Amino acid sequence: MENSELFVGSFIALLRPQQMAAANEETMKQNPFSYKSLLGTLALSLIVIAPASALASSQVATISNQTSGNMLELFDVQSNGMLTSAGTLATGGIGTGGGLGSQGGVAYDSDSGILAAVNAGDNTVSIFVKHGHNLQMTSRVSSHGFRPVSVTVRHNVLFVLNQGDANHASSIQGFNVYNGGAYALPGSWSGLSDTYTNPAQVSFSPNGRNLVVTEKGTNKIGVFEVSERGQIWGRRYFDSEGATPFGFAFDKRGDLFVTEAFGGAANASAVSSYQKLPNGMLQTVSASVPTTQTAACWAVASPDNKFVFAANAGSGTISTYSIGVHGIIELAGNSTPIPGSTPVDMAISDNGKFVYLLGAGIPGVVTFSVANDGTLTKIDTDSVVKGSAGLTFIK
Repeated sequence: MENSELFVGSFIALLRPQQMAAANEETMKQNPFSYKSLLGTLALSLIVIAPASALASSQVATISNQTSGNMLELFDVQSNGMLTSAGTLATGGIGTGGGLGSQGGVAYDSDSGILAAVNAGDNTVSIFVKHGHNLQMTSRVSSHGFRPVSVTVRHNVLFVLNQGDANHASSIQGFNVYNGGAYALPGSWSGLSDTYTNPAQVSFSPNGRNLVVTEKGTNKIGVFEVSERGQIWGRRYFDSEGATPFGFAFDKRGDLFVTEAFGGAANASAVSSYQKLPNGMLQTVSASVPTTQTAACWAVASPDNKFVFAANAGSGTISTYSIGVHGIIELAGNSTPIPGSTPVDMAISDNGKFVYLLGAGIPGVVTFSVANDGTLTKIDTDSVVKGSAGLTFIK
């Protein structure tokens, strides 16, 4: 019963159809967290001297998302892909207790060594910086919105996705990360396609020229043009090929793969692939290729551009798609179900040999080995705090 309640409370409730009327641009700008309120100002970061965690050559990280105090949970990655607990670091913020309904609650950029984690319970983002073999929290900053659920980092620019609710607008906000502090960038705030869109993920494209946002409530995908310094200068919205676009991943060529949960309908979920055209348009390559599973919500792509893996919240499985020319995808198979796992996020190792699944129903991180044909084999499970959210690989 507990696992069923987790699925219903943390996932299905977040897939409700969009009920609110469209708001115009002026209405968006008048919300308390608008770009207008940020223009000419910088967010004040709380610079923190915090305990550091010694890193192995690779780690996996998630956030505990506890209402009593959010923690970064760290695991060392062994040469065989298996994990060992490496302790926790406080984020200085608080979580919601579970059910963010998003992908990317924690994100890491290997070029800058910056890790960002959302504190959805107090509307802040925590910044950690890797120095050598140590990871240390350096600051915590307002997300300039309500209920931050997804972050993305590229070099020294960070964007956070504020999910919002019926009384608070959905939005994204950009920051410059400098000397461990995070400072809101004028010209980097934007509302989404409607006042409240129940969005799931924000992420940079591989070349850093675009941000992509999925909107579960409107069945739209937003593409934002962004400068090197983090200013947004253009945005477009596209209808998703399938209902409830949720998580997504890029391959290294820039092909985009989006999961479609179809409102949690049994065995109805799918994955679509897209290409970004020079004129700023998204072009569909493969439209709603079925997983044959329930509630596909999270996606990762292998670094060799061969596979996309989609985690299915309702089935407790991972679907493997092979990637062909121009981003064409084909279902290659589904993993053996993990009873009661209730996936809530996933990550992949930098060499593509291991996939990590965060299961709310366990609760824990499940490690899979990846065969040459994309077949997944479960090899390990490590416990996490109940309610943990977000998952990222640190190299």
